Amino acid sequence: QQRHPQIASRRNGDFAITWESGTDIYAELYDNMGNSIQSDFLVNQGTAGDQMYPDIAMEYDSRAFIIAWQSIGTDGDAYGIFARRFDSLGIASSGDFAVNSTTTNNQIEPSVATGSQQETVIAWSSFEQDGDNYGVYLQFYDATGTAMGGEIKVNDTTASTQHHVDVTSLSDGFYLISWTSYDQDGDDGGVYTTVIDNTPAIVEQETQVHTQVIDQQQFSSVASNQSAPGKAVIVWQDGLHELPSTNEGQAYGVYLQAFNSQFMAPVTSIDPDQTQASDFNWYMYPNPAQDYTEIAFDGAATELGLRGWIEEGKTI
Repeated sequence: QQRHPQIASRRNGDFAITWESGTDIYAELYDNMGNSIQSDFLVNQGTAGDQMYPDIAMEYDSRAFIIAWQSIGTDGDAYGIFARRFDSLGIASSGDFAVNSTTTNNQIEPSVATGSQQETVIAWSSFEQDGDNYGVYLQFYDATGTAMGGEIKVNDTTASTQHHVDVTSLSDGFYLISWTSYDQDGDDGGVYTTVIDNTPAIVEQETQVHTQVIDQQQFSSVASNQSAPGKAVIVWQDGLHELPSTNEGQAYGVYLQAFNSQFMAPVTSIDPDQTQASDFNWYMYPNPAQDYTEIAFDGAATELGLRGWIEEGKTI
């Protein structure tokens, strides 16, 4: 069984795909014509236990890439985060390396991004490390792959659960991180963000993304436009507040918010059904449900689109 695919690309159209197959992580590297450069290769060196939920990021000026995943039992206690680097031909340039320095309990759901100076950020969720259920942490690496300082706690609010983290590079050494936080907005799950720089340090306090708080907002994905520094988009699964009353309790929708500037000033979002500007986040196909959003800019960073989502009862 192959599941949990992730894709990374560079501006010229080269791309790599990673996925989970059985108990291991695999990947394939392609050029910008879709020709396979390195096909269907095993990512993880260690094969004991289960390797799950990979994420991938590709360097700006080459096809070199890094893949991170969660592995059970490898760091000595439940799940931990591991990663491995590959060169522009898809040949491993490092062994498996542990990302989280705190190994007590679970560290899960990694997200990885690379910056313009070949630095790397890996973020994840860690159980009970912030004092209450899951919290969001990250580790920063310089261009040589050397860890810069220790792991950093991302979320200011520690009550309840913060997880489902996603990270993207903005520009000039800044990174946008999003996650789901429960019970923080007054009604179940909510989507929050912060910005870090490459020193690394948090330069913006956590910010609520969604304007509506009824029901759940969760499973966020972030993307940035590298040709237009500071522009970013967040998409997430949203609850039932916008659906017709006849559908209440049956479905979720997909919503989006666009931001302009490194420090997340919101701008007008776009309604894809009406093809017009709207000052409210939007949803698509109100019935049945849409889950697990993912978003990206195209290779030229001139257009933006939902890369895909899972919709119950509908083929995308």
